[in-house]
Amino acid sequence: MDRTSVALGGVVSAVASIIAVVLYGPQAAAPWGLLAGAVVALRARDATDGLFDGALAGLVGAVGAVLAVVGFYAVEVYLLVGSAEAAGNVGAYFSVPSVVMLVPSFALGGMLAGALGVVVRDRVGARAGA
Repeated sequence: MDRTSVALGGVVSAVASIIAVVLYGPQAAAPWGLLAGAVVALRARDATDGLFDGALAGLVGAVGAVLAVVGFYAVEVYLLVGSAEAAGNVGAYFSVPSVVMLVPSFALGGMLAGALGVVVRDRVGARAGA
């Protein structure tokens, strides 16, 4: 496991997801696990490392994105309504579907992109060197 690429992939995918959600709404949050896997694939030794490191980077990115997005919506409701109770209810309402849908989506995207990225990288390198 390459901790640096896992952390970098997780942070890059979380930041991209947060920016997409702020700009385009919650429906734009899902596909960013692929970015985590792509970042991991650049430094993985083989497809197995890409698979597992991509999944871990996807999980790191998903947790960061869910925490930031749910916090963003809760703060927005608190500033609009002025009620901490309403903000907490909105945070709880958004966190359940976010965790249920985003975490597996990010992990699966990271696994696929991590493993396939390593295979493509190795094949392109072999063709370029031949």
